[in-house]
Amino acid sequence: MADHCHVCIRDTFSRSGNKSCPILMDAMVYKIDHPEYPKQWVYDKDGIPTCTSFRHYQNRVRSKPEEKKEDPSQILMEV
Repeated sequence: MADHCHVCIRDTFSRSGNKSCPILMDAMVYKIDHPEYPKQWVYDKDGIPTCTSFRHYQNRVRSKPEEKKEDPSQILMEV
């Protein structure tokens, strides 16, 4: 939710707005097997929870963050 709902045009509460997202609200109210649970909340092909209605408030769809690659010049410490 922190990565998507808080920067989505459908929910402005986190940015001092007055609009709450009905998808988010329904996800909080209904159990996952309830008919009113949002159909937009799905798992993508990689198994990551995703909202199909997400739109970044700056009018662009935010892509998934890239995986951090280890820098081969760094020394790895064993614990």
